[in-house]
Amino acid sequence: MKKYLFTFLFLANFVFGESYSDRLLVYVDNSVTGFAIDANTGRTSLEELNQEMDNIEATAIYQWLPNARPTDRDHDIYLNRYYVIQLSSSRVDIDDLVEEVGSLESILTSETMPIFRPTYIPNDPYWNQQW
Repeated sequence: MKKYLFTFLFLANFVFGESYSDRLLVYVDNSVTGFAIDANTGRTSLEELNQEMDNIEATAIYQWLPNARPTDRDHDIYLNRYYVIQLSSSRVDIDDLVEEVGSLESILTSETMPIFRPTYIPNDPYWNQQW
């Protein structure tokens, strides 16, 4: 019974899960040192990544969590090494682009960015006064 429930939940998440079709989330490998993004040109310090961004018609790359510190990590995964690659337009072949970018030596992982929507608002009279 548990197996069927798990399978159903996994399939429901897969079918109803939404992701952006105009951006990718990539993790720059820990072996890459001195990674930087030029604010004027929008280019990175990695030539292979710049070439791939040109091939997939990317318009920008920026840090996913700009306030993440170098000490924010989970074992060998550092939050400040996640970057978003913004594409020029929505793409139907986003999964192919994820594989293409993920095959670069300097990129450890590449994935689509899920769309997160709040599904619950607490019953708190001070909820709107938090920000």
